[in-house]
Amino acid sequence: MSEFNYETISQYLAGELTGKALATFEKQMQEDANLAAEVNIYRTIEADQLFITKHKAEKEKLAASLQELNKTYFKEPKAKIVKINRWWYAAAAVAAAVVSILILRPFGGENFNNEKLFAHYAKNIESLSTGERGTGSDTLLLEAVNLFNKKDYNNSLPLLKNILVNNPNETDLVIATGVCYMQISEYDSAIKIFDNLANGNTVYKNQAIWYKALTLLKENKIDVCYKVLESLPADADNIKEARELMRKIKEE
Repeated sequence: MSEFNYETISQYLAGELTGKALATFEKQMQEDANLAAEVNIYRTIEADQLFITKHKAEKEKLAASLQELNKTYFKEPKAKIVKINRWWYAAAAVAAAVVSILILRPFGGENFNNEKLFAHYAKNIESLSTGERGTGSDTLLLEAVNLFNKKDYNNSLPLLKNILVNNPNETDLVIATGVCYMQISEYDSAIKIFDNLANGNTVYKNQAIWYKALTLLKENKIDVCYKVLESLPADADNIKEARELMRKIKEE
């Protein structure tokens, strides 16, 4: 992705970038399709969160109005027919408003938001480097790395698995294999790899926890995802994104 981080994107969407910084960022978006796509995803997520917050408040306001109507039209025993008719009109209006909200966003748009959130965070997957490995299969390795970095996970996966047969300690390739499984929705295989790394003592321990959380997010196992995010230590590289994701989950 571009050199700009999510804080810069947030500042841009909030209208906080001005002058040279704004011009530079807009030029970068014109030249970097990935950055432009990232900004659009981030804008969509924020719009969805505002929509849910707004209509949650509206539903609470409607419920309060209904309670007031109930008190008003049933507090006197006389003229029951007139009072009840008015109450039914009010109740019908409330029901219609609530139904319209549910039609627009069934279940508060939870599934839609989960998919967008996953797409947002999964775009920041680290690229692979060939490095100095001494595998004796440089051509195969280069092809696997190239496909992975192009996000062609279906074709990169079998090559990575082939390389790992003789090089099981290449941890960056192991975690890349888990990412491939995650991206093609083979969740059990992905989580098995991430759990093995998270329970070990490699430098990829925290990254594996983060990727496991993303896998659960994509799988729509939100409660479990939240618990995994909570287990990420405060010094983890992805702690900022993890806390942001936890906040968004709480807002659902």
